[in-house]
Amino acid sequence: MKTNNNKNNKDNKELYREYGFFNNIFFSIKAMYKYKKVLILFQLVFGICITIQKYLYSIEFKIIVDSLTGNAVFNNVLYKIILLLFISLIVSFLQSYISEEKTWGYVYVRYKLLRNRNEKAMTMDYENLENPVILDCYSRSFFACCNNLNGIEGMFHCIEDCITSLFVVIIGFCIINSLSIFISLLLILLAFISFLIISKINKYTKQNIWDPLIPWKRRFEYIQQIITNFNTAKEIRLYNLKNWLFTKVQNINSEKIKAQRENSKFCIISNLTSSLIWIIANCIIYYWLVKLVNLRQISIGNFSLYLTSSSVFYTYTVNFFSALNRLMQETYKQNDFRAYIDFKGQKSKGDLEIPSGIDYEFEFKNVSFKYPNTNNFILKNINIKIKAGEKLAIVGLNGAGKTTFVKLLLRLYEPTSGVILLNDIPINKYNIKSWFTLFSPVFQDAQVLSFSLAENIGMMDAAYIERERIDKILNAIGLSYFFYKKNGIDTPLLRILSEDGIELSGGEKQKIFLARALYKNAPVIIFDEPTAALDVFSEQRLYENFSNLTGNKTSIFITHRLCSTKFCSSIAVFSDGIMCEYGTHYELLKQNGIYKKLFETQAKYYKYTKDNKEK
Repeated sequence: MKTNNNKNNKDNKELYREYGFFNNIFFSIKAMYKYKKVLILFQLVFGICITIQKYLYSIEFKIIVDSLTGNAVFNNVLYKIILLLFISLIVSFLQSYISEEKTWGYVYVRYKLLRNRNEKAMTMDYENLENPVILDCYSRSFFACCNNLNGIEGMFHCIEDCITSLFVVIIGFCIINSLSIFISLLLILLAFISFLIISKINKYTKQNIWDPLIPWKRRFEYIQQIITNFNTAKEIRLYNLKNWLFTKVQNINSEKIKAQRENSKFCIISNLTSSLIWIIANCIIYYWLVKLVNLRQISIGNFSLYLTSSSVFYTYTVNFFSALNRLMQETYKQNDFRAYIDFKGQKSKGDLEIPSGIDYEFEFKNVSFKYPNTNNFILKNINIKIKAGEKLAIVGLNGAGKTTFVKLLLRLYEPTSGVILLNDIPINKYNIKSWFTLFSPVFQDAQVLSFSLAENIGMMDAAYIERERIDKILNAIGLSYFFYKKNGIDTPLLRILSEDGIELSGGEKQKIFLARALYKNAPVIIFDEPTAALDVFSEQRLYENFSNLTGNKTSIFITHRLCSTKFCSSIAVFSDGIMCEYGTHYELLKQNGIYKKLFETQAKYYKYTKDNKEK
């Protein structure tokens, strides 16, 4: 248990990593450079355009005022104004073009990084998907890529704002510094004080208000899924669950409302601080300029230039620090995204490739297993050999460890102790992707995807599917009636993505899962309750055709229906995590053990006697 705790603490540290402010900026710039290099050039040119636009008005106004109060030649003034207006027109056009181009460019890069997040979710070790610490990190990483304003794309916008504001501030500083460096530095100081106060408040609210709320999002999404899910719609209506679920939603939402109220207090403090410092800065600007005019040290034209330039300078100095502040907030979110992406979600999986064209024999040697961070062993000291071509049934009561046994064979989990061998070689020596090619599993909780029937069976793009093979499989398992539908095997399933999608019965779904496994054509087929949703006639036909369907493949059945075990060459009986019986159907009946008791209990319900007929 100590080892599990140490691993959990290590995962906690790894999933709450802080990469640093500049490291995250470099990550964003590197992402733009990797996926769309022109965005970096756009950011620089856009900053220059904004800077020209902001000070062009001040220069135009100064020229007009100087011409009205002095003896400037009208034509010269007019030419200057027309030139400035022409420059303004060109800059505005360039600014608009870049603004549109960079907007979709940011989205494009975000989608590329989002793909990395999704790839991580689909390739990390299966056991991590049941770890709440990792699930919370996955939820936090969502905030870094869920919209155009926050996280990854928020970083792009903040970097752009910092560049733009910095250009404007540099030009403004040069203009104001020509009269007084003291005023320039004082305005920068006031803006920096505002930035420090606001950044401290934002950091506090994230760590103490929003981060603890991460599990709330998972709970909220789960309740929303229940409310909107087609599979739960019947229970909601027939059991009148509306008020009960609303109470659940209200209790969950109360956490978010409480956090929003707490955050509002800090927002008020932040806004009041910014407003107060803004008022102080304006008083300083006006006092300084009015005094210089009274002393006749500047003209009215220069007064207008310095007044508008000072206002722009202070505003963009505040904007620069605000952009830095937002950038720091987005780096926290980017920390979450990068921590998830960089999390070592895969253990060393070996590098041996699965040899082809040979018989595969599996062996469990003293295998025990308990789930991470738990004390109870689900499997205890399992020893069994599965020979090539064998038809093995695994039976037992619920919770006996049957499905866990298969998960270990599939390497979705690693044994806590003991070893599993393939042809006398530990299976962790083999490359995991190569290992998965050995198996065609039919899971009890498998999902029908809202794509075409052909894609649901082939599990790939329709253009690469062998349609003749699918036709043969559908004929064999009793789904040939799809041939007569309008779109044949291209018929869309479910109505989530297609209005023409068809809903399926439980039996049809299980047949599709079986077809999926047969199409993959792997050496080992695993059935987890393959006939649970089939009627007795479909089940009987399936088992009668079982040998034709599986051929010489190794087949493993997890089943509660013991009528299927007669088709198997061997049966393993599990009870409380122990393999307590092993043999053929008839051998186990002679042992008078658990198997015989289970079989006879089920068999009496299928017996047709004279008494039954009279009743």
